[in-house]
Amino acid sequence: MQLSASRMRFVRAYLHEKQEAFLDGFVHAFEFFGGVPTEGVFDNLKTAVVKIVQGRDRLEQDAFLALQAHYLFKAEFCNIRSGNEKGRVEGTVGYVRRNAFVPLPDVQSLEELNAYLLDWCLREAEEKTVPFTKETVAQMWAKEKGYLHHTRQV
Repeated sequence: MQLSASRMRFVRAYLHEKQEAFLDGFVHAFEFFGGVPTEGVFDNLKTAVVKIVQGRDRLEQDAFLALQAHYLFKAEFCNIRSGNEKGRVEGTVGYVRRNAFVPLPDVQSLEELNAYLLDWCLREAEEKTVPFTKETVAQMWAKEKGYLHHTRQV
């Protein structure tokens, strides 16, 4: 997941692509980011979308709707067959593969891998600048946190 303004990334690995992992990733991301953005842009993945209705309208999965209601964010979906709309999403996946996993990290468990990925995200934030600014991702993220909704405790 990547925040829009700061470009701050959160990356977490799972052993499967089931809905439980999808939803758990949001919970961990929101905790890491220190809040929740008001909206997110998503591809039409099956863990979020039951059916594409028309244009950008979707029949969403109940569990994903419940997550949105709990954390108070809105999902916007890309048009089908519009790769230009999801460039940042797919670009992030490729960037992480090329940079966080080359060379392959020396880890012995999923927990170690996720600790490595979290550290990688924080290092990247200190080293990279946000396009069209002179600020690092970490500096911009500190500012962006003020615009995120606080997470609701259960």
